[in-house]
Amino acid sequence: MTALQSLTLSDLSNLASLPEWLGNLGLLHEFNISQCPKLMYLPKSIQCLTGLKILRIDGCSGLEKRCKVNTGEDWPKIAHIQCIDVQNIRMFYGKGGSYYSADDWF
Repeated sequence: MTALQSLTLSDLSNLASLPEWLGNLGLLHEFNISQCPKLMYLPKSIQCLTGLKILRIDGCSGLEKRCKVNTGEDWPKIAHIQCIDVQNIRMFYGKGGSYYSADDWF
């Protein structure tokens, strides 16, 4: 399972937390979480996923709040990810260490 490159968790209405071993998925480059309304936070180990390039979160209102750019409690855990799409607002990591929404570019 450590060779897993893409993971989608969808329509898991009772999922309340993610396991810390998630950080062991060193080859994971895309992680999609949708319609998991009881999921309120990301595990600290997500910081270990240095190869993670895309994170999408939709339909997880508590988690979406915690992943807001610069202000969300989980933001420090995911700030290293190049493309973050939370509630259909896509952000890209740009030069100088800043995040830009797609609206900033178009």
